[in-house]
Amino acid sequence: MVTSIARQSVILKCNMQKSVLLGNYEFYYIAGLLKKLFNVSADADMEPEALSEYLLSVVDTLSPKDEKEAYLIKMVKGYEPLPEHDEQMKELFAWGEQEPDLWQGAESMLAESSRPVSETKQQLSLHSLSAVLMDADSGRILYGKDEHQVRPMASTTKIMTCILALEKGNPKDLVTASANAVAQPKVHLGMHEGEAFYLGDLLYSLMLESHNDSAVAVAEHIGGSVEEFAEKMNRKAREIGCKNVCFVTPNGLDVADADGNEHSASAADMARIMRYCAFQSPCHEDFLKITRTASRTIQDESGNRSFYLANHNALLSQCAEVLSGKTGFTGKAGYCYVAALKKEGKAFTVALLGCGWPPHKTYKWADMRKLDQYAFDTYNWYDIFDREKTFPEVEVRRGVKGTTALTLNLPSEKQTFLMLLRADEKPDIRYEYPTELEAPVHEGQEVGQASYYMNDEQVAAYPIYAAETVEKIDYGWCLRRCVTYFEREFQSMWQTWGV
Repeated sequence: MVTSIARQSVILKCNMQKSVLLGNYEFYYIAGLLKKLFNVSADADMEPEALSEYLLSVVDTLSPKDEKEAYLIKMVKGYEPLPEHDEQMKELFAWGEQEPDLWQGAESMLAESSRPVSETKQQLSLHSLSAVLMDADSGRILYGKDEHQVRPMASTTKIMTCILALEKGNPKDLVTASANAVAQPKVHLGMHEGEAFYLGDLLYSLMLESHNDSAVAVAEHIGGSVEEFAEKMNRKAREIGCKNVCFVTPNGLDVADADGNEHSASAADMARIMRYCAFQSPCHEDFLKITRTASRTIQDESGNRSFYLANHNALLSQCAEVLSGKTGFTGKAGYCYVAALKKEGKAFTVALLGCGWPPHKTYKWADMRKLDQYAFDTYNWYDIFDREKTFPEVEVRRGVKGTTALTLNLPSEKQTFLMLLRADEKPDIRYEYPTELEAPVHEGQEVGQASYYMNDEQVAAYPIYAAETVEKIDYGWCLRRCVTYFEREFQSMWQTWGV
């Protein structure tokens, strides 16, 4: 799978003349291609840094016969290799060296990636009532099925419970089980009222076994009450951009608040919450450590009772790209799953809600695998920074020079904007800058903005700068000009008179 994806990615990039080389897998495939095309003395056993140094020493002597070969060389020049070197990289080198169908297959790949979203949705045929695939870098929804529909989300709720506890609590805090916590239904740890546990241990109980009593105990410790903790959950959700979330409980049981609002969220917002927890929170490393733990044994504070905890995220051990995940089930919610994925520099989050009811417990795994493959096969990094853009000169009022040039790049900057895109996608770039400026204008002064949009949603913005300094015509400038003029005149006179 990895080798095929790396080959396809290189072929697409060379055919479309865009994007940069990402990852050693692509790099070793290209190295093999260069050996085939130009008979360079590269070898698959060379370590990445040594291979890069050798290729950089010879690429300027090569004579590409078309734009695709030239783009191969361009990508090698701009790539800084990672230290990793494995058998799959050697396999890709050999594939490139013996490539029988160079540049073939690009047409079919482009056709596949450019199919309408509705067609893609039909092809994926997910069991889930609602589903989202999100780019973890930009937050852009790459695939959605009823993604904004509010639904019960069961124990995937505990993702938010965990991150709030990590951000606002101390793992060494002692948490005492209340009668309310002890009364929570299965699945539960089996706490006794008054029994104390370390907060850090309860978070493993929360995320590995999904214990409902641990969730309430944590909520009461952090928030003072379940209600106050739920308000903190909702506040955090709004802070990170969620729009369709209503947290009522810390464990995800099917309940409503005093106003009749049911505990619920959209798939889009659950993917957004996982994005925050796994990649953005100041405690994201602690969150990942907990959710990636296969098993753990914890004790109560006295050491009298021990509890064995096993992680129920089956894909954690089956798919290397699965970084984190949380399952959930209630009668209303059905089977749910929220996960974070990362591989070859690409990161995604996935949310599945209403993904079947008993006996279809495995539907969520099937849907997850479909979105996993779709994400890594379809989306690649492209550099979409418009560094070739030129602007008309802008009038400068009361300036010693009547106009000034504009630019997106300052001399000291090397700007790159990498974004995960389908091969057929292209951002809409909108430029805003004045038709005139008031002197003085200074080189590097921000005068406008280039905004990048995907589907009318702004995904990035870069400043537009004045490319040169234009002084203002004022008394000081006139005086300096006069002094300079007379200095030149006197100097000329002295030279003429031989003084």
